[in-house]
Amino acid sequence: MPALRRGRLKTLSQQTFLGQQGINLIERRIHEMGYWWYPSAVAEVGIDGILEIRDSQTGRMTNLILQVQSKATERPWPGERDDSFHYICDEEDLQYWLAGTAEVLLIMTRPSEEQAYWAPVKAYFNTHPENRVARRISVVKADSRFDKTAAEALLRLAAPKEAGAYLSPRPKKERLYSNLLRVSHYAPDLHIAQTDIREGRQLWAKAKELGVEIGPEWSFSGGNILSFHDLSHYPWNRFCDTGTHETFNTSEWAESDDPNRQRQFVRLLNCSLTERLKEWDVRRRRDDDMYYFAAARTFRPRRVDFSGSIAEQFRTVVQKYPSGRTSYIRHLAFSGYFKKMDGLWYLEITPSYIFTMDGFRPSKYEADLLSGIKQIEHNDAVLVQVHLWTDLLTRRADLVHQDYAFLRFSELLSFELPYGINDKEWLSKEDLDVAESGLDSLTKLGPLFQ
Repeated sequence: MPALRRGRLKTLSQQTFLGQQGINLIERRIHEMGYWWYPSAVAEVGIDGILEIRDSQTGRMTNLILQVQSKATERPWPGERDDSFHYICDEEDLQYWLAGTAEVLLIMTRPSEEQAYWAPVKAYFNTHPENRVARRISVVKADSRFDKTAAEALLRLAAPKEAGAYLSPRPKKERLYSNLLRVSHYAPDLHIAQTDIREGRQLWAKAKELGVEIGPEWSFSGGNILSFHDLSHYPWNRFCDTGTHETFNTSEWAESDDPNRQRQFVRLLNCSLTERLKEWDVRRRRDDDMYYFAAARTFRPRRVDFSGSIAEQFRTVVQKYPSGRTSYIRHLAFSGYFKKMDGLWYLEITPSYIFTMDGFRPSKYEADLLSGIKQIEHNDAVLVQVHLWTDLLTRRADLVHQDYAFLRFSELLSFELPYGINDKEWLSKEDLDVAESGLDSLTKLGPLFQ
């Protein structure tokens, strides 16, 4: 019986297989953007393919192209952390990429984890010439993801600056959140009685004499006391003439067009809001009605966990900044105004900060500090603060937080738009650098912030 001839078995190296997986991931991401991918016809020339910009709405091809070089790995990148890493380019590759006229996208992938990050090689080294000798490209993951969010930046990169290229708006829906928090419930009854007391401090003093604690949900008007508390019950019946006590439906004030009644109702809402926020150790500053997180006696940083629009988040709401003679304490704060719109009541939340010397006395630099922090904060930071206050004010009763009967809120007024805007694409690079630097950038604003 003749012996069987054995041929050489064909094999495919793991590196070649990994490289193709990286190309496949890049191609899929490009198509998800609505653009088109042309694989290179010649292997191993330093360019793996061409990305052409396509109008995803009309299908029109634009002849605006970017060259693509793929680098795939399953290992950690050099210096990799949760938020960044760097890539060291081969010198021959780098010379080839920089020599041409078209921009080259270096796309670094980890196919098994569906991770892809990009850097425009020529633009990067033009901006960071100090990294040319080391052939090093630093990558911030959040800013460099190669996915749909990169589409607008790729269009701008591919289009000549003088062309003014325009594509149809990309079909991205977006929900816009206002800073108007809907009032879902207020005290059903409003109590009125005549009183000889004319000032709040007199009422507080009388309560102290009686040895009782009372809430602030009351006000004076024309010789009467108005309150969400039942004035016929102790200790409230000690502050008024119970023979004149009357109970009304609060909606008569809430739904009234009479400016006087609206002012009385809003005054009680403001008092109720003050009480509602006490469990979070949030105070109301008298001179400007600003609500702010109180500082701990030890001046240790205070952190509040909350549910944001996307995921669980936290915020440092009180922070001391020791800086010699200009030390100060920064308190997260907001100004709140109740407004009636289309028959519904809303709390308008305007995030801000106050700055104190010791947790109580205003810092003499407060105006300058507030101006500085407003310069570095953009829409995202403001929205986070709005969501923080919203989360606190809409918390339901649990083992830690009590239910508050006189004032409750539901959700922020929001709007669904058929098209969205990627803030990172229309903000200037300078704006982005400032916006992403965070509150610590105050230290760069001059001696006052150091």
